[in-house]
Amino acid sequence: MKLNLSIATDVNPRTRPIIDGSVEVDGVRLIHTPLDPSEMFWRQLKFGDFDISEMSFSSLIKAVARGDDTWVGIPNSFEQGLTPRQVGLNEVFAENTLDQ
Repeated sequence: MKLNLSIATDVNPRTRPIIDGSVEVDGVRLIHTPLDPSEMFWRQLKFGDFDISEMSFSSLIKAVARGDDTWVGIPNSFEQGLTPRQVGLNEVFAENTLDQ
C-alpha cells in the first residue's frame, strides 16, 4: 500500500519527470496539482493545501519572520543566479510520517 501525498508544482522541465511519472518515490503515490507559482505559494501559506509544494525562499522567510514555523524549507535548485527555490514540507506531515 502506497502513501498518498499531495504535491503542487509549476509545470516546467524540472518538474516534468514528477508530473509524467518518469521519476517515482518508492512507497509513495504523488497526487500532483499544477499551479502558477503565485497561487501555489498563497494557497500553501494561507491554507496548507498540499503535503509538498514549491515555495519561494522570500515567501518562506516572510512566514518565519511572522512567527509561522509550520514549514520546513528544503533547497532543491537555483534559478536566476543565487535565488534559491524551496520545497515546502508541511510540518504536520513531517512529524506524522517521517518518524514512521
